[in-house]
Amino acid sequence: MSLITCKECNVKISSKADKCPHCGAPVKKKTSLWVWLIGAIVLITVFGGKSPTKPTAAPAPAPVAAAEPVSAVVTPPIVEKTVVNPDGERAIKTDGFIGCVSEATFKSISAMRNQGDNVATASRLMPELAAGRCVMFKQGDVVFLSDTKIFSGMIKVRPVGVTLEYWTNIEAL
Repeated sequence: MSLITCKECNVKISSKADKCPHCGAPVKKKTSLWVWLIGAIVLITVFGGKSPTKPTAAPAPAPVAAAEPVSAVVTPPIVEKTVVNPDGERAIKTDGFIGCVSEATFKSISAMRNQGDNVATASRLMPELAAGRCVMFKQGDVVFLSDTKIFSGMIKVRPVGVTLEYWTNIEAL
């Protein structure tokens, strides 16, 4: 048995004590070297010997017959350099960018578009366009930047003369 110093009151106490008899502070027990060694061996055994697993491919979805052909083909736009005038107005770079009032709707439509599913994209986008909740921007449309989502690649813009703001891709500007 050895004496150690209490961390709270600096009085010498037994190393076997659970708490300081003078101030009542709990005594922290040092972890044995054997415990650390066994823990290290377990970690090396569990994580050291395994090779990284490769993700398995998801099964292909069953084909779905389309009720009627959709004529709207939505293609990704070509991105060019952003131009900002002194008033803070910016111009949409090229045709093909969509914007939606709801961030969730924009993400949903963008995901379908990025997957190359033109039928699903058009089916989801057309009712939103008809209701005015989404728009198709044209090259040269003048907009103001309203908001950005850091690291998401999304911005919110407001077309000149319009009170609604639309989420779109940052590449639109």
